[in-house]
Amino acid sequence: MQVKILRVLQEREFERVGGTRTIKVDVRILAATNKNLEDLVARQLFRDDLFWRLNVIPITLPPLRDRLSDIPLLMRTYRRFNAEKKQRLTVSPQKPCRCCKAITGPAMYANSKIRWNASPS
Repeated sequence: MQVKILRVLQEREFERVGGTRTIKVDVRILAATNKNLEDLVARQLFRDDLFWRLNVIPITLPPLRDRLSDIPLLMRTYRRFNAEKKQRLTVSPQKPCRCCKAITGPAMYANSKIRWNASPS
């Protein structure tokens, strides 16, 4: 997969799965990960050339557990999105996000005070 992404970035072209035609594209990629890509490059688990193509403007964002004050804003944003689109953002395909239906001030306060202990999947 890394080779295919690199080809799109370098050659600005790709072929569809099962296709025979080369398609020209002009794309920008915004990539995000919770992995340390520099470490993966050092261990040869991630391509060096792809890393440098993707790492043009790195943005480091602390985990949400370190930004508890962002939780009320995110909850309001999800709630507004759900109301405007008449659909629900989902946490996972199996569980719809029910927390956004009715968020009270005390609930937002409580959520922003919880020490979230999330582990990466």
